[in-house]
Amino acid sequence: MNKLVEIFKQRDKQLHFAAGAGIALVAGLLLSPLVGFALAAATGLLKEIYDSLQDEVADTVDFWVTTFGGFVVSLILGVVNYV
Repeated sequence: MNKLVEIFKQRDKQLHFAAGAGIALVAGLLLSPLVGFALAAATGLLKEIYDSLQDEVADTVDFWVTTFGGFVVSLILGVVNYV
């Protein structure tokens, strides 16, 4: 649990979470929560592929944090839409 807290203390990880959440929110409201989640995950994956092509280190944690941000928002939208 402490490792997870340390990960989310990093500004970069906070931005990745926010990006995934923002993408999922917009796409989830316009299309569906599932599409929002998929787009957040795809964006995280494409960002890390881009980083690796730019001779930067592709960080799998960045991908998972972006995807998690999308998951949280998509889950909330799915529950709200269901109720």
